[in-house]
Amino acid sequence: PITVYCLYWILIDYFFHQKNPNIPTAESMPHCSIVICAHNEEKHIKQCLHSLFKQNKIDSCCIEIILIDDASTDKTSLLAKEILSKQNIPYKIIHNEQKTGKKRSIETAINHASEKSQWIILRDADTYVTSESWLYSLLQKMTPSTDLLIAPVLIQPSSQSVIEQLQYFEQIAVMHLTLATLNINIPILSSAANMAFQKKIFKTLNPYKDNYHIPTGDDIFLLYKIHASNGKITAAFEKESIAYTYPHRNIKNLIHQKIRWLSKTTYTNHPFNILSAIIIAFANITLIPLIFYSVKTCLLLFIIKLFIDLKILHSLRKKLQLTPFQWIDFFIAELLYIPYVCALIFILFIPKNKK
Repeated sequence: PITVYCLYWILIDYFFHQKNPNIPTAESMPHCSIVICAHNEEKHIKQCLHSLFKQNKIDSCCIEIILIDDASTDKTSLLAKEILSKQNIPYKIIHNEQKTGKKRSIETAINHASEKSQWIILRDADTYVTSESWLYSLLQKMTPSTDLLIAPVLIQPSSQSVIEQLQYFEQIAVMHLTLATLNINIPILSSAANMAFQKKIFKTLNPYKDNYHIPTGDDIFLLYKIHASNGKITAAFEKESIAYTYPHRNIKNLIHQKIRWLSKTTYTNHPFNILSAIIIAFANITLIPLIFYSVKTCLLLFIIKLFIDLKILHSLRKKLQLTPFQWIDFFIAELLYIPYVCALIFILFIPKNKK
């Protein structure tokens, strides 16, 4: 399994470095509606909105900001209204009386979007950007021939916590896989926390009509629908286009989130997605019993895996111009990742999760 794992990531890294076909810069900046999905995000909504107001081109290209508040019980809507009312950008705050889920919230927001809006930009309320060119970096890729635009989402650790560092490095690998699979035209990942799409293609495809009962996948169901219809999918993967989000601070919440995300693989049945999950899972699982058979062999394979993972990390770090990391953090995260993956697999497949 470790050999297969190494070959898999070497191949993935090769395609990660393949240059996308030259995509012409948009001749004119399209009009957009920025849709922010929120549920009990009073702790994060301020930073999310304030980072938007600093954006270049937002006055000329952003028709409106739409906050879709999915039955929050805190002050999310009140805080958002207080902030938005002080800006010159038109806005709408839609409050769902009952929690409907992210898919229906997105649909509701799009149905309320201005007729002038050609593009919808999706963001989550627990994300923020640090570059004033985030919006412009996306707008440049919004050509008439493009249907969906994928942009990176990274974890920003707030401390040296092992759990936070684990999420940081794991998310880098996810973003690496996101761009690599897009480059070989088998996209399997995207994040609705930082993506954009033409409003007309969403309404044409109606991507959620058959999966409202599934409590996840609002991003990849849209991705797969557009790809299946031969739509044009491209990426804005550069430093300016990064959106940051917050890590979970305890293992319980992290495991719960990952189980929900892993269930997407079961629901979508995408062959390459399933294959990727199997390769990554088995490479980590086999190291556990191997340590009882031969410590030297286990250590050798772990070191080989560590260098492969380091190569993946370096590739994305260089492309997105990320700040250097602490080697000790990476080493500890690598060690922790093995039992972490084993725990995810165990929890995912015990009977109570088979529903």
